[in-house]
Amino acid sequence: MASAEQEDGSSSPRDDLAVSSVAKRGAGRGRVTVRLSDGSSFSLLEEVQREAGIFRDQEISRKLMESLQKTSEDRCARRKALALLSRAPQTREGLRLKLRQRGFPEDSIDLALARMDELGYLNDRKYAEDWIQIRLQRHPEGRWRLLAGLRRQGVPRRTAQEVISRVFDEETELRAARRAMDKLMRTKSLPDPKAAARLSSLGFTRSAVRQTLNQPPD
Repeated sequence: MASAEQEDGSSSPRDDLAVSSVAKRGAGRGRVTVRLSDGSSFSLLEEVQREAGIFRDQEISRKLMESLQKTSEDRCARRKALALLSRAPQTREGLRLKLRQRGFPEDSIDLALARMDELGYLNDRKYAEDWIQIRLQRHPEGRWRLLAGLRRQGVPRRTAQEVISRVFDEETELRAARRAMDKLMRTKSLPDPKAAARLSSLGFTRSAVRQTLNQPPD
């Protein structure tokens, strides 16, 4: 962002300023620093600078400067969103948080997320379904633990609850509870009360715990 301080100490900055220099910022980074005649400077994507025809000795208005900075931020946010999605699936809110942590302004983040929606790259429901399947394979657990896990990933509560209700029926929970029990018993044999407590702590219902331990209902 251009500095508010002026070399001549003027309290009202000029509307049009001359470009003193345009310098690349580091090898391969694709950004340039534009320095102005009042001593201030700002950063742009090199492609934005070239598209706008911003070169040495040309004049630029503050309005155009702000517009070009926003264009750069919007493009950078969109590209970072694509880069993050190329590495791993993301929830909408999870992606928003990661972009926010990287310092992008909220309006640029909103535009980036809208573009990812248009491209079909964000789908919290599909994310939740896939996450549950992988989670049950690696760490079998019950409904409330799955719900908590999905919420931590940024899946909205209502979406998480709907997906769990649809894909995690009683039979699926019982299979998960039995797999969890097998994993517990591999390292140490546990008496039923302790095994029941461990299964309950993993979020399994009392019915699933009883059936896993072959206990009669209350």
